[in-house]
This record gives sequence, structure tokens and C-alpha cells, in this order.
Amino acid sequence: MNVLENRVVKIRKKQKCFGCAREFSPKAELQLIVDVDNGDFSRTYWCKTCREYWAKTMGFDDEILMGDLKAGDPEGWEEIRKRTEPKL
Repeated sequence: MNVLENRVVKIRKKQKCFGCAREFSPKAELQLIVDVDNGDFSRTYWCKTCREYWAKTMGFDDEILMGDLKAGDPEGWEEIRKRTEPKL
């Protein structure tokens, strides 16, 4: 996989976080990752909680499907969410 773009953006339309599958409204700040793998382009968005969860619990080569971070460890994910997104 080759990462073409990796930056935090303010979204202009509703987007789902790949890690938790939550939907975010326009003006939310999400990390955008654009990559190409075996000729297939992919564009994923990541919320602050999932970025933090990944950094603390996952390895570089780990693979997940959409929503797996939250679904696979709801208590651990929620603990990190309370620290990174205290307003929710």
C-alpha cells in the first residue's frame, strides 16, 4: 500500500469514520488518508478517538474493517473517547 495523502481536514459533507463507523457532520475535523493498494484507490476518514485508539492498541500491519475498532473493544474505545471527545 502506498499512502498518497495523510492530513487532518475539515469535512464539507457527511463522512463516516473508518474505525468506529460513526457519521460526522460538515465542519468536523477528521484525518483523511488516501492510498493505493494493488491498483485500487481508497479514501478513508478517521476521527480523533480512533486515531488515538489505533496508536495505543494496534500495530502497524494490523488490518480492520469499517467500525471494527469500536465494535471489537467497546469499553476500551469508549474510555479513549471520553478523554479525546469529552463533549459527547
